[in-house]
Amino acid sequence: MAAAGIRPRAAYAVHDTSAAFALVEAGLGIALMNDIYARTAEAEVAVVPLAPARIVEIGIAAPPGRPSPALAAFEAFAVPRLQREAR
Repeated sequence: MAAAGIRPRAAYAVHDTSAAFALVEAGLGIALMNDIYARTAEAEVAVVPLAPARIVEIGIAAPPGRPSPALAAFEAFAVPRLQREAR
């Protein structure tokens, strides 16, 4: 936002999407969040995608060595889907 000359005046900062949606629904501002959270909106809010879309790099933190069965299953599920979404 700084690159665009925008300086937000944040009156509220929350770490919970339900709280963010409630504040937006109450007319107290806007919320910026990723598409995964935005699709879960149960509040009466308008979800407007940013154009152009912003690219966010994510990673997985795990102990070194062989991954746990849960991590291996998560990677097998998530990585192909994230790669498709990135295209």
